Amino acid sequence: MITRHDDHQVPPSVTYHLTSLGKDLAMTMNQLFDWGQELYSKKEKMVEH
Repeated sequence: MITRHDDHQVPPSVTYHLTSLGKDLAMTMNQLFDWGQELYSKKEKMVEH
């Protein structure tokens, strides 16, 4: 899900990047977060009434 690239420098430098699978997971997690936010806002409205 994540690739690590060692730049072989002094001082040490390492970079990380999401793979395509990691990007797919990030998109899914964002959708899950949005769903949770929507559900939470509906819950607040139900409590107000």
